[in-house]
Amino acid sequence: MAALGWSGLLTRNASGVVFALASVVAAVIAGFLLHLGARQYLGYDSIWHVFIARQHDWRSFRNEVLENAHPPLFYLLLKFCIACFGKSFLAYRAASIAAIAVSVVLFAWLMLKLSVNPGLAVLGAAALGFSANSIEIGLEVRSYALFLAFELVALGFYLSWLGARPGKVSASSRAGFAASMSGALLSHYSGFFFLGATLAAPMILWILHPRWRARLRRELRQHPLGVVAMFTAPATVAVTLYVVHVSRFPRGFNHVTEFMLDPRMESPLHFVLRTSRDLELLFLPAGLHGTSASAVTVFLAAVLTWLMTHRKARGTLAVVPFVLLVPMVLVNLAAGLAGRYPYGGYLRHEIFLFPFAALSLFTGVELARRCLPGRWSSKPAWNLIVAAGVGVTTWTAVSSFAVSVDPIEEEPLTHFRQRIPETAAVLTDQFTFILLFGEYHDWNWSIRWQDRAQPMSQVWDVSKGTHHLAVCREMEWLLDPSQLRDYSSAAACLRHAEVDQLAVFSIQQGGFTAPWRTEIYSFAQKLGPAAGLSLKSMFVDGDSFYGQLAGR
Repeated sequence: MAALGWSGLLTRNASGVVFALASVVAAVIAGFLLHLGARQYLGYDSIWHVFIARQHDWRSFRNEVLENAHPPLFYLLLKFCIACFGKSFLAYRAASIAAIAVSVVLFAWLMLKLSVNPGLAVLGAAALGFSANSIEIGLEVRSYALFLAFELVALGFYLSWLGARPGKVSASSRAGFAASMSGALLSHYSGFFFLGATLAAPMILWILHPRWRARLRRELRQHPLGVVAMFTAPATVAVTLYVVHVSRFPRGFNHVTEFMLDPRMESPLHFVLRTSRDLELLFLPAGLHGTSASAVTVFLAAVLTWLMTHRKARGTLAVVPFVLLVPMVLVNLAAGLAGRYPYGGYLRHEIFLFPFAALSLFTGVELARRCLPGRWSSKPAWNLIVAAGVGVTTWTAVSSFAVSVDPIEEEPLTHFRQRIPETAAVLTDQFTFILLFGEYHDWNWSIRWQDRAQPMSQVWDVSKGTHHLAVCREMEWLLDPSQLRDYSSAAACLRHAEVDQLAVFSIQQGGFTAPWRTEIYSFAQKLGPAAGLSLKSMFVDGDSFYGQLAGR
């Protein structure tokens, strides 16, 4: 079959120029992320991921990974970065920043393959790299940027597989797709949507154009085992991950419930309308909102659908990103309705859709240009218009990230240090433990005692220079001073930390209401002695609290 692009094979010179320019763009973006990354504090989940990567033995590492909602690959890479570069904000962010830089170059290569327009390829890469989406995940110590890179690698192999000439299908394209798709799944579970879309796309392409039917029929006839292996390998990884890990979280997560349907609160139609608007705002430039955003979204979707179903596009590689995007959006919506995955959630949740939306948009621009006659289809003029648009969106995105982020929950931590400046040991819950780790992330953390079958599961020795602190970790997500269990944990903390008094510290997670707020002191006076403790002090700070308990 003839090449599925518009202009045949690209010249080696064009590919080299695009690679060089995209590398420069990637270097500028990486420099910008390094500048911000050295100054901005880590978010809660980023701190948590650093803690997981800092585990001293593989059994503890495995346990911490299984108790978090993300697959293991990023934690291993983060562990490697910490070993190489030490304990700093930039060391923690190194993998994400590198992944964004790689993604920028990959995106340029994909755009060149789809559009045969070198200028548009470089502009598309700049738009991806300087988008708010990429900047945010580049500063996160989380798996989203790594997933993005694997996703684009897998897409490249997928396009090479689909776009190969008759008899020229390379076994390396199938193997590369299987490996990179598995890497994407091992990075983030949104890879499930991508894998499903790559399975559905050949069936959609079969319907769209006889050229695809001929190409796929020949592939199935000549290489049936290769095709089966290409998809079976990542599917096996997906099933294994689901059985071992995903199934441990059957009811979703309380911090994203607003992006998953609750039939008690709203109708499915209202949910779809509300969260679809949330989703569109993630991908549109800052400043567009409300009716204007919806109008732009509807217009772009209509134009893209018309372009991608046009007879000039249906049989080309240009249609593939759009064909992959549509089922991913629909299945993501179905997952939100089923309460299994946040639809229209925070930007990071939907990052798996973003490169396909961007590829479809920029490829659509090239398709639109080619549909126009004569001087109206001038490539330099169209590229100049696109460059102006990319410049505006880049400026708005970069400006929004030019302010340093303050440490999360800084005020309660400051109040804790002011009220209880000296303590040999601290008892915290699961939520506060991660915040405390973030405050002391550059200290040395070593496990002194642990028994995960106990409510108070771990005692950590935390030290820096001549300063030492024992941190006791309660298995409960939030401490509840109205329950005897927490006082028993405090007694166990005193015993295993080998101290005679300790501080209790719990920061209330946003969105929760503490039922004990007005009665905390009476609870502590009553239940402390029942656990063999005496109350030294207790302070309430909003819904958070901290105090001192001693052995009797």
